[in-house]
Amino acid sequence: MKKAILAPILSAFVIPGLGQIINRRPVKGLISLFLVMIFFVGGLLSLSKALEDSVASQPATGNTTYSFSQALADADLTLPLCFVGALALLWLLSVIDAFWEGRRLDLRE
Repeated sequence: MKKAILAPILSAFVIPGLGQIINRRPVKGLISLFLVMIFFVGGLLSLSKALEDSVASQPATGNTTYSFSQALADADLTLPLCFVGALALLWLLSVIDAFWEGRRLDLRE
């Protein structure tokens, strides 16, 4: 299968950075893998913190008018959304880069 097709498919559907490794760019691929891991873990930790703050902000009384969903709606989800956006952007750039690099290698062969 041509690298211009195989590399972006692997980057898009399996793991970002895998297409770069297949295209003989291991450093670029490992950097992508490392950044994906950082963004993913950072997003999970920041979302966990936002959920924890939402649960902690619920009153201890039996008041049912202030629900967990309202507390979550009031929570600041800016940081988790930034991590998700960065992860999506890195994923997209990884697919595009794998395609162009694979195309360049296919044309050279």
